[in-house]
Amino acid sequence: MNAWVVVSLKWHPTNAISINSYRSIATEHHDVYYPQSTQKANLSLGRNNKGSICQASLLNTGTRLNEICSHSRTGQRAVTPLITSIENQTIALSGLFLATELVQTIANTGQFNEGNMRIALESLFNTDPDTVESVYGSINNLRPGQQRLIDQLGGTDSKPNMQITQYTLTLLKLENKCHAQPQVMDRISRGIDSANKMRTHYDTLDNEIIALLAKIYTDNVSEISPRVVVHGNREYLEQEKHADCIRACLLAGLRAAVLWRQCGGSRWKIVSGRQRYVNQASKSLSSI
Repeated sequence: MNAWVVVSLKWHPTNAISINSYRSIATEHHDVYYPQSTQKANLSLGRNNKGSICQASLLNTGTRLNEICSHSRTGQRAVTPLITSIENQTIALSGLFLATELVQTIANTGQFNEGNMRIALESLFNTDPDTVESVYGSINNLRPGQQRLIDQLGGTDSKPNMQITQYTLTLLKLENKCHAQPQVMDRISRGIDSANKMRTHYDTLDNEIIALLAKIYTDNVSEISPRVVVHGNREYLEQEKHADCIRACLLAGLRAAVLWRQCGGSRWKIVSGRQRYVNQASKSLSSI
């Protein structure tokens, strides 16, 4: 079984955005929250399980990428400048925005770009990459995520989506919570291994694979605070197939958040270095 190795880095993200005045309709697979007087809905992705998530494994960078890491005198893993470059941090952040934009799109339209969905979900199964870039196959595959990064962080001329901002910040905080609970990460790793074995018979975008990835999220992540509450169209959020796609994308987003940590990412770096990430993403887009 592959174990996703998480570099030990401290990070204290912002408080979760609270969602109030919503009533719940419990279903077998998820709770749907929606304002009593509107057709817009929120999907709280999970059942009432006491699961949690954590350290050592949403991302197994494998032996190759691990060689970039060294050990400190205390025995903890330290990260070298090679992996913590602005280029690698931008890749990880672009992967996170790719996943959260998929969540927002599915919740509001019930549709998704199959190419983008495949890139996001297959990052979960890439447990032995040669480089940070190869987690997503190639830098070209991250074009949508890079453009979303620019839109979200680009300042007055950008077009930020507040739902995507909320999902991104909440996933970063969830990853921080997960980092402290290695036993849950181990369960997630086992689940990912099972899903990967199924890919010998099913395509990555097959309903069977997506449903299993959604179950991994529900069983292990959904009850960790802060819970991800997804806003969207009630018609789509109440359909199991759309809820499964959203949960699978959130699992991919959590994987990207782990990669962000491994590359030296932190809340402060997003705030203080946002223009550097925008510049790097713009440079990458112009060179593709």
